[in-house]
Amino acid sequence: MVNKLPSTKYVTISEALSWLAFGDVRKREALNKELADQAFGIPYKAAKQRLENVLSLFVSTALNGKVKLYGQYLSDLGAGADDEVTEEIPTIKLSDFKQFDITVDGLRFGSGLAWLSDEKTEWIVKSPKRVDGYIDVTAQRSDLMRVFSAGGITFNGTDKQALPCIGEGTLQKWYDHLKPDEKDLSEEMLKDLAIIAFPMNKITRDQIRKFTKGRPPGRKPNPR
Repeated sequence: MVNKLPSTKYVTISEALSWLAFGDVRKREALNKELADQAFGIPYKAAKQRLENVLSLFVSTALNGKVKLYGQYLSDLGAGADDEVTEEIPTIKLSDFKQFDITVDGLRFGSGLAWLSDEKTEWIVKSPKRVDGYIDVTAQRSDLMRVFSAGGITFNGTDKQALPCIGEGTLQKWYDHLKPDEKDLSEEMLKDLAIIAFPMNKITRDQIRKFTKGRPPGRKPNPR
């Protein structure tokens, strides 16, 4: 059963990611506990990989200006907050700060998952490349509702089969303008990204496969 997003104007990054990945809205403490316990009823490693995949797509969507993110920037995350102002995170910053830190609902320099307890509730920690980053990151609920649907990307309320197919030239131009790390996404995630860019067109897996032909099928999990 899919839970609805909170009816607040903004939702935390933990709530957004758990909603997108598992269709179940969880704040950071509850999300971390669930991943270390029942893992939403799927194998732990699969749940963690799903969260990491959704994170990549989520940040790419924000980087493309589809979803606005807000947070408090700290020059040293270890020092804690000291009356910092919450502000919109510039999209250019999301090229670098795209590593999810569940302990502070934050985004660190790098990619993937910074902190996460394993299935034995032991903390797995990535050594930070930089000490600065964003805490208490939130997204506009209206943006999430417009772009995403829980448990996967769809164009809300629209029958995809009735949508017109997108032209090959238009899709090729879109792909050519993607950033290198976006081109490295799996076929499934590239398709989701294309649906976000062209919500009024039907996107097929065969169309996306033309771009990924000859390379390994998708980004490998980041090493711990």
